[in-house]
Amino acid sequence: MIPKTLTNALCGATLLASTATAQNLPEPTIDAETLGFSIGMSADEVLSRIQSEFSNVRPRITEARHPESRQEFIYSVYLVAGEERITFFFTGHFSGNRLYSLTREARFPDGQRPSAYETRQQLLSKYGLPTRAGGNTLFYNFDADDVISFGTNDEVRPLVETDNWESYGFSDLARAMGKDATWRREQSRCHENIETVQNGRAYTPLNPNPPMSENCMAAMKIETPAVDGLLATLKVHIGDFRFVAESALIDQANDVRPVQEPSSDPAKL
Repeated sequence: MIPKTLTNALCGATLLASTATAQNLPEPTIDAETLGFSIGMSADEVLSRIQSEFSNVRPRITEARHPESRQEFIYSVYLVAGEERITFFFTGHFSGNRLYSLTREARFPDGQRPSAYETRQQLLSKYGLPTRAGGNTLFYNFDADDVISFGTNDEVRPLVETDNWESYGFSDLARAMGKDATWRREQSRCHENIETVQNGRAYTPLNPNPPMSENCMAAMKIETPAVDGLLATLKVHIGDFRFVAESALIDQANDVRPVQEPSSDPAKL
């Protein structure tokens, strides 16, 4: 159970940050969720949902602050509930302390493993056809909430049940979106231009196990490894680099150490 005082404090901090920057907050470019958790939720919303869904579990909360700031915020939350393990990563205080990446791993012990085939069909029904697939993995790229597709239903669906990947590079992705070379160059440099540092670490928006390690785009990767046709583990990785990049700019513009003016009272010597 999450202490009520902690929940109240988080609610107040999140409300303050959201009020200060509401007109500037970006919107996620990914429309996907797992267990009701989705990119863009505030830390308070995530903790409240954890409390309602996993009431007997106490999550591990890590707080951080930018090196030049005194404002702390929730950097990550780690949850272990039975066979479920979920890690959440959040933006800074001034951008609303909002979820930008999550990794979920659900393990199925012997005797409780569902059909891998049926599970993949359920995933397709929930999320639609992936951008690419193969090797028991579904990979989704998003642009303005829409899944980017390289082919028709008949072309993409057979890849879901094969071990052979249809390999696409970033240039192929850009062409499928109708983007030019200038856009591709801007995207490839985007992560280098965001130099925000949290808690002495470089901003790593899709860590751990990133579905996409560069470019300001959103992605989701779902792994469904099977043993004798039965699902052993379900792994879901969701992250939005563009969302965290824009949020980082808000934090950079607002999160600075205040300049101290000398006191008018002389020191007592």
